[in-house]
Amino acid sequence: MPACTEAVNGTLNTTAIGEGGGRYYWSHPDLRDEKAVFFSTYLWEGVHEYTYLIRATTAGSFRAMPAEVMPMYEPEVWGRSRSDVLDIDR
Repeated sequence: MPACTEAVNGTLNTTAIGEGGGRYYWSHPDLRDEKAVFFSTYLWEGVHEYTYLIRATTAGSFRAMPAEVMPMYEPEVWGRSRSDVLDIDR
């Protein structure tokens, strides 16, 4: 996660996550200060997208490092997104 953000904990009663009847296949999100980690028991072929909320905490220009994905027991299989710059205005 960019240094200027923090993850919004979707398990709190004040946050609505999972509305809309989508198909969810992750078994346990682990939101940390520096990253968001998601575990899945099953992952079929194709494109997968996971969306979560972050909150901006500081104004400025920050680098968002690439997201990475890999199976726990098959490190030779992996994927990576592109990096980006996140500009937060006051």
